[in-house]
Amino acid sequence: IIGGSPAIIVLNIHTWKSWRVLDRHESVTPKSILPSVNGRPYDMPWETGVNSIALDETGYIIYYASTLEDKLFTVPTKLIRKPSISTEVVEAHVFAGMYIIS
Repeated sequence: IIGGSPAIIVLNIHTWKSWRVLDRHESVTPKSILPSVNGRPYDMPWETGVNSIALDETGYIIYYASTLEDKLFTVPTKLIRKPSISTEVVEAHVFAGMYIIS
């Protein structure tokens, strides 16, 4: 969770091979925001990248967000299932279309 090179790690459970996608992409990079709890500022001693991730019911879309992000990002799973797909192609299909309302 804490590190200098945020990414999503994909694991092929058949081969046990893994690879990084969206390495250092803005959608996985921690945000420098001062959160508040019950209206009071809460100083977190760390910045967290992606810590919420889920698949849609079809398995075709991944939804993800970081702790302090106000957007929910999506990317098609077909683009991250193979490590041979270029970073540029994956990044071009990241969508930040949903806002989290608290």
